Amino acid sequence: MFGGYFYAGGGSATYAYTSDSGDGTINSSAGSGAYDEIIGDALVDFLSTRVQGWTTDDSTQWGIGGFGMGAYGAFRAAMMHPNTFHSVSGVDGPMDFDGPDGNSGLINLVDQVFMEQNIPYGVDSAYKRFDTAGAWHASRLFVGGSIAFSPLDTLVYTTILVAGPQGGGTGPSRQIVRVDSTFKVDPATAPTAITDLVKLSQEGGKDFDFLLPFDANGTMVNDVWNDKWLPNNLESLFSDEPGAQGALTNADIWIGSSDQARFGYHDQTQSWYNTIAAVHPNNSADTLVWYDYDGYAGYGASHDQYVYDLLREMLIFHDRSFKKAQGR
Repeated sequence: MFGGYFYAGGGSATYAYTSDSGDGTINSSAGSGAYDEIIGDALVDFLSTRVQGWTTDDSTQWGIGGFGMGAYGAFRAAMMHPNTFHSVSGVDGPMDFDGPDGNSGLINLVDQVFMEQNIPYGVDSAYKRFDTAGAWHASRLFVGGSIAFSPLDTLVYTTILVAGPQGGGTGPSRQIVRVDSTFKVDPATAPTAITDLVKLSQEGGKDFDFLLPFDANGTMVNDVWNDKWLPNNLESLFSDEPGAQGALTNADIWIGSSDQARFGYHDQTQSWYNTIAAVHPNNSADTLVWYDYDGYAGYGASHDQYVYDLLREMLIFHDRSFKKAQGR
């Protein structure tokens, strides 16, 4: 669940990278995976050079899309890798962290986190017992985002050692996971730190912890939310990343949304669409598409009921974009 959440990650809390459009830095951690490098670079290279029967390196024939968290990942990958994708699509997801007014979006989910965790506001000891294992959407979303954007360990390497039975007996072997960190924020200076997730005293006390973007009172913490999370918001990447704006204004865009979508994703999605529309040429109906879906009579569209229908619309859109680029 952690690997790939928010489709971020690059090796350290602030890592440098070089792309076709220039150099840059982005705040993201190794703990979330290396998706910034994989999706728009290694995966594209693999498909274009090593998959039998698929040898195109023509960017006009490459598209990317996703649902929910994958919608964020698709647009992030397109902006982080300019000139790679000719078309981009996405359906309701966390595409504007602070919402259209700067004070909603994911912020509105904080109350749900406290209810999921069954912890009271203002009790630091209860807050520090944050449960990362439960299958709760809002809690998992903030854990995944915190591992990606606001880790305590900012450069983590894991090694799995297989050791024989203790005392030389004949019992089963055991695996030891070693977590090495080169830099660590002092938890005493980080009131939103959730610690002791991986604690291996026998391996020198190494652990892997993270900073939630809100404190025990449910208040967003500027040092974490503004400095670590919002730089990874699509709007921030759109304005700050080298080549990001051109990557989308030169691409065909399809965005689907339902006003019944859970978790405030409709407002976030619409806000992100408006950001793109403000600068996109929009010179044809197939270039910048907003697709409303509401389900059918008696069958709402509040969850994932219509992935099949939406996927068909997305694939048709990408196919048309490819054909248009080739003059077909």
